Parts: sequence; C-alpha cells; structure tokens
Amino acid sequence: MTIGAKTCLGVLVLMSALAPITAAARPCTTDETVLLSCTVEDGARTLNLCLAGDTLHYAFGPTGGAPTLEMTRIFEDVAYTPFEGTGAIIYENVTLYNGNYGYEMFTSSRLRIDPDATAEGGIIVRLPNGDTQTLTCDAGTVEPNNPFDGIGVLARLTGDGQDDPLGYCLERLSPGAPATLCIGRQREVEISNGLCDPAADASNCWAEEAAAWNTLLDTRFDAALAYLAELTEPVFLDTLKVAQDTWSISRNLDCDIYLRNPFAPDGGKAECQAIYAAARVSFLQDVVSSAEFDG
Repeated sequence: MTIGAKTCLGVLVLMSALAPITAAARPCTTDETVLLSCTVEDGARTLNLCLAGDTLHYAFGPTGGAPTLEMTRIFEDVAYTPFEGTGAIIYENVTLYNGNYGYEMFTSSRLRIDPDATAEGGIIVRLPNGDTQTLTCDAGTVEPNNPFDGIGVLARLTGDGQDDPLGYCLERLSPGAPATLCIGRQREVEISNGLCDPAADASNCWAEEAAAWNTLLDTRFDAALAYLAELTEPVFLDTLKVAQDTWSISRNLDCDIYLRNPFAPDGGKAECQAIYAAARVSFLQDVVSSAEFDG
C-alpha cells in the first residue's frame, strides 16, 4: 500500500461518521444500473456506484463487510463530466460531495480500439484543503468494462445528445479518432429510454443502432461525393460510387454469414451491420479530409 493510499483510506474511515453503517456492503440491486463497481487494495475493499432513475447511490468499504461510507445523491447535486474523446481514451467521471469532501469516480478504456483491453477506474478524494488522494481499482475488476455502459449512461440525464447521440459523440472525438468509438451510443439511448429491451431481444436494440449508422453513412457518402465532384477528376467520383456499391454488397453478405451473437434472433446481423457502417463512416471522413487537403 502506498502512503497516498493509506492517507486516502484514513479519510474515508474518518468520513464514516457522516454516514450510517449498514449490516453489509451494499452492491447494486437488479433495479439499478451499475455505474462503477470494483475492488481496491488487492480486493480488500469494494467500491459500488449505482443509478436508479436520477438517483446515485455510493458505497465503499471492506469487501464483504459494513461500508465505511454510503451516500445517496440526486443527479442535479453531482458533477458529471461526459466523454470528450481525448485521444483514443474513452473517459467518464462523476463527483459526489459529502460536506467539504468530493469523491470523483472515474473509468477509462481503449475498448473500441483494442478488444482485449480492460477498463480502468478508481476514485479521487478531494480534501477541504485542496489536496487529493487517489485509489485505483484492481486490474480486471472494473465493471462495466465499457465506460459508455457505466458512468457514461449519465449522459441521458443531461439531455445532451438525446436527439442525435451519434452526432453528439462524433463531435467530441479528437481529430483522427475512428468513428467506431461511438458504437453503442444510439443503442444506449434506446435502452435508457425504454424503447428496447436487450434482455428480451438483443437484436432489436442493435437494429436501431444500425439504422442510425446507415443514415449517418448516407450523409457522409453524399458529402464525400460533393467534395470529389468539386475538387478532383470525375473518374474518382465514379470510382467512389462503384466502391460504395461493392462495399454495401460485401457488408450484407459478410453479416449474413458472420454470426456475431448466435443468441440473438438475427444472429447478430444488425450489430455486424452497425460496426461495418461505423468503419465505413471513418473511411468516408478520410476521403473528405484528403479531398480538402488536395484542394
């Protein structure tokens, strides 16, 4: 244990006087969304942050024992920083306050770039004198593995990006970051608004996601055609049209035989199509960028 971690734990124990002690550490219930759950200190302590409606519940303490500190806060009383697309990292954080103390929970991941990557997370305790102490989650214990599925679901409570979640996400990507980083944003909104239930039919939610990407893809393709028509030789314009038709046929055939999710009624076809479309959006954005540069 580092000196900083010891100090942080001391603060958390001290703050226990401000919160009631229950019989056992409180995990998220089946009616709540897990925003962040992990262990720290080689499993010695557990952090759980849950969401029910617009209410967040925080619990931290010895694994399997009574929590050192519990807090319940409504969303308008917390500080939430949504995904801003810093580099290739998906990063989300939310801060709950207890008197003059702030408890910032954070998660980050390269999940969409490296499928084998696991999320990282932790808590930063901000003391009244301005100092901070950090506890980092044990490797491999962070749930959910994708920040968009955890702290990121708070974005719906801000009202930001509800009308155009893909556009909202893409605007916040750093230059050069692939559009595939935004896969799941439309599906997330559909689920959180009760418009589809992944437990009942996973393909239903992905169908809306695929439709949204297809609409975006059409828009980006038209933009690419417009740039090529103005800035390059006509042969490139015709080539892109043929390439797009060929790509569309290839995607449909690939997704017919690639059963990404054999447990979904459609075998994962809609999810496959969404992923293909996102990758194609990135390609078309590159076409436009190259045309602008050449011009």
